[in-house]
Amino acid sequence: MVLNVGKFLVCKMELKLSVKKISLVRPEDNPKNKKVEMNVDWNIECEMVDVNFYKYFCLIEIKNFPILFTAEGYFEIISEKPVNISNKILEVVFKQILTIMIETLGITKTYSTSLEEISSLNTKMEQKISNSVRL
Repeated sequence: MVLNVGKFLVCKMELKLSVKKISLVRPEDNPKNKKVEMNVDWNIECEMVDVNFYKYFCLIEIKNFPILFTAEGYFEIISEKPVNISNKILEVVFKQILTIMIETLGITKTYSTSLEEISSLNTKMEQKISNSVRL
C-alpha cells in the first residue's frame, strides 16, 4: 500500500522474523540486583535467499553479565518493491532478538521446588494420562 502524505510518498513495509535455532550460554548464578548495566556487543550477518527474503545469524554478547546468545533464522521484508538492507532494518531485527534473549533468560533462571510438589505433580500427570488412555 502506498500513501500520499502531502508531498511525500510513503511505502508501507512489514518485517516478518522467524527464529529457527537459538543458543544461550548464561552465568551459573543470577545477578541479585534488579538493575544490571549491560555492555552489549552484537553482530548480524545476512545472506539474501530471494528478493526481500534473508537468512540471518545474530550474535549477542553481554560482557559484564556474562551472556553469549545466538539466534539464526529468516526474515522477510514485505514491500511492494525490493528493499536494500539498512542499519535501521538490522536494528529492528536486533531489538526483536534481544527481546527473545531476555525472555529466554527469564525462563532459564534457577528454580527451587520441593520434592513433595514434584511428587504431587507426577501423581496428577499419571492420573491424566491414565484417564486419557481409557477407551
